[in-house]
Amino acid sequence: MVLCAYSYQNAPWLQKSGDDVRIHSILRNLAILTKIYAVGISLDNNIGSLLVDNVIYRTLTRPFYKILSKTIGWRHHYDYNLLSKLTLYLDEINVAIQIRQLQCPSIYVFGSMSLLPLYMRLFGYKGKIIYDPLANYAKTLYLQSRKKLSILIKYGIYLLLHKQTLRNADVIIYPSTQDRENALKMFQSELREKQVKVVPNSIPICYESEEEYRKYRAQRRENIPYFIMVAGSKGKTNESAVKLAIETFKKIERPYRLIITGPWRYLDPHISSIKITGYLPQQKLKELLAQADYGLTPVFTHTAGTFLKTMAYIAAGLDILTTPLGIDLELVRWAKPKIHLIRTPEELRVVALRAIQEYNPTRKRRPILCIEAEKYLTQYIRNLV
Repeated sequence: MVLCAYSYQNAPWLQKSGDDVRIHSILRNLAILTKIYAVGISLDNNIGSLLVDNVIYRTLTRPFYKILSKTIGWRHHYDYNLLSKLTLYLDEINVAIQIRQLQCPSIYVFGSMSLLPLYMRLFGYKGKIIYDPLANYAKTLYLQSRKKLSILIKYGIYLLLHKQTLRNADVIIYPSTQDRENALKMFQSELREKQVKVVPNSIPICYESEEEYRKYRAQRRENIPYFIMVAGSKGKTNESAVKLAIETFKKIERPYRLIITGPWRYLDPHISSIKITGYLPQQKLKELLAQADYGLTPVFTHTAGTFLKTMAYIAAGLDILTTPLGIDLELVRWAKPKIHLIRTPEELRVVALRAIQEYNPTRKRRPILCIEAEKYLTQYIRNLV
């Protein structure tokens, strides 16, 4: 059996984003059970095939994007630029033609903006289509549309297209129970006769052994509470959360260390207790997480949500200071971490002070080992297959 997969993400095997990690981890696990032929599209000319973790990736060029960008002299060739979004649906027609030639009995489609399931049905495809929008993006747009007319128009167009994709898929996959339940409420008629399942995101980091974890934790220099906030992507939600964390912790006089990762050096308060690291490679992030005691997710704006921050904290055995929006219910039920819930921005200071007061330097922490992380996702993948 061969399973075809498609994503408009550029090179998901490089795992540069949370969506990339989700796509490649699911395909990698599926490749244990069946042959995977993954088709993607790219804005550049680096076209070809490669084998990564037993997944065969083939990258197609985007003919409509290339022709139009050359015609109008478009120079902004970065991922998700305006022209790339406008021409996506035209370029997916070419993708549908290519995948149809492969004659796969099942297709796994990733991405909330894709219309590939619709095109495959129009071309007469009768096999099973599994659709993974990566998150319930419609919920994000709905909440934002109540504040801006331009987003309301965007929301209406998105709903019109997204419903076509849902109608033409057989199985719809969401990364969390929250996303699934929200989608079932928003798309009752489209999902009524569908299989709607949850396949959680893969745990973004793990440790090969307890010894590896203890080696990194031993690198701590001070016997005071260490907080860490992983905020790798640049967006308004992360920026607001970083600003809130900095302003809150600046006012705390008791000893602590706060480490913030991501592109936020322009927000550096230049005080010794708060350090902004910039982007970090995965290995360095593993080391810092092992040294920390508490993970921060003070997110008060709804996002499409992969909960990767919280998942990384759980993997390192940290206590977590988070709003309800930062909780991945599947992983919390499985790992049972200690959660300090933050309900309002003002409550962050109270919760942080309580965590500092309760800090116990001798408390044993248990990380998630890589063999456990792999089993966690595999159980969902096997149920899906």
